[in-house]
Amino acid sequence: KLVNPAFRPDRIRAMEPTITEVALKLLEGVKADLRANGQTDILRTFTVGVPMTIIAIALGVAGEDLATFKRWSDDIVMPVGNHSPSVEQVRGFLISTKEFTEYFLGQIAARKAQPTGDLLCDIANAKIDGEELTDDEQLGMLQQFLVAGNETTTNLISNMIRCLAENPELQDRIRQHPELIESFVEEMLRSEAPVGGLFRQAKVDVDIAGTTIPAGDHMWLVFASANRDEALYDDPDGFNPDREHLRENLAFGKGIHFCLGANLSRLEGKVAAEELSKRIDT
Repeated sequence: KLVNPAFRPDRIRAMEPTITEVALKLLEGVKADLRANGQTDILRTFTVGVPMTIIAIALGVAGEDLATFKRWSDDIVMPVGNHSPSVEQVRGFLISTKEFTEYFLGQIAARKAQPTGDLLCDIANAKIDGEELTDDEQLGMLQQFLVAGNETTTNLISNMIRCLAENPELQDRIRQHPELIESFVEEMLRSEAPVGGLFRQAKVDVDIAGTTIPAGDHMWLVFASANRDEALYDDPDGFNPDREHLRENLAFGKGIHFCLGANLSRLEGKVAAEELSKRIDT
């Protein structure tokens, strides 16, 4: 509720020109690599760059800080799924967490003194029942935006590029019918969820498809599996941007845990697909 206004539809729509500008600038680098070398690392030059730059802009991070911003994101997300981190990885995590904390505490203080109207300003000046958020609460939100704004949309765009590269006929169809791009993005979210699932804890006893999950048990809710439910989707393992119920996919979760940035991610995916299809023959 606190940060929903920052992601309201009109605010997201207003970001489209900025997202397009970022995508076009990065694609110039992709095309330069192709001209010079005949190949490019499009993950490095484009799919990482688009969401990283946009979430940095949303948080008011200056352009010269982008490389540092990306390093923080990579280091802070390191413990997720990494059960045996190296000494160097742990060192990077601790250093980046400290630098992230110091940088954003300074930025929050500046926005309290002089509001700027960006997402970071919303967090800096937010109140619940008349009380401001604590430093830890503010930094926790910012870390969540940093990681979610980078990792998930990067996965979405990467999956789209691979799908188009493996399906020349689909490439041609999208070029001829750009109105299909939003459906293409939704089908990509459904078929290859950027986040496979998340852990949850049952608050009460619950029965799911004949299996009882006792209160207190931890479980892994697999969005990627739910998105291939044959009860809702015909040929669920196939890729079909013309299928029904596309917006009912669970790639962004559901209910109170629904992703705040879903519309921003969808828009970034749409713009990326549009500009790629116009300018790059994969």
